[in-house]
Amino acid sequence: MANKKLSIRIRPADRQPIVSGLVVGLTGGIASGKSTVAQMLKTKGAHIIDLDQIGHQLLRVDSPVINRLIETFGVDILEESGDVSRTKLGEIVFANPTDRQQLDEIMHPRIHQISRQSARNLARADPDSVVVIDSPLLIESGGYRSVDYIVVVVSNQSQQVDRLIQRSKSQRRPLNQLQAKARIEAQMPVSEKIAYADYAIHNDGTLSDLKDQVHQLWVVLKG
Repeated sequence: MANKKLSIRIRPADRQPIVSGLVVGLTGGIASGKSTVAQMLKTKGAHIIDLDQIGHQLLRVDSPVINRLIETFGVDILEESGDVSRTKLGEIVFANPTDRQQLDEIMHPRIHQISRQSARNLARADPDSVVVIDSPLLIESGGYRSVDYIVVVVSNQSQQVDRLIQRSKSQRRPLNQLQAKARIEAQMPVSEKIAYADYAIHNDGTLSDLKDQVHQLWVVLKG
């Protein structure tokens, strides 16, 4: 198949694999289809830890980082409920790399603390399990160092833009093309992420192509 590119790479020396169970770091550019791959792996029996979901929980009024977010970005980021508005916060951080870095410094340590502990608990409870950490910033945050394998989902930018716009509409936070491109370009280029990958899944074909690649990945992981 032309789109299949599952290749084993030599791991960086600073990787620290978890010894019990198998922990896989799944990453890729925004709207690359990473979450779709995660759901396909879930149907095959993988445990999924979604870092986006953990991040969303940390934007709630009872979050342990809420005060730091308000101190850094101001009270205008809050909704009436006291939760942080993802839309308002996004408008700030995607327009300014320094603000984006400040947000990462606040959020990432807590997100990865929670995800690593969850992964370790699941892997230790079942030595035959496959635990997938679904993380858009796995490489940038250094989280790749604590997984056994890294899988990068790849898609071309025009498809990412289209998917991101459609997703934003479904979430009732519509983006235009310029806004969508800004969010994509604010992340590490996928060409750099692939350098860290043990496996790359190319999501620029049909859904059947994608399913086939995920199936082959699963066979390798369980083999």
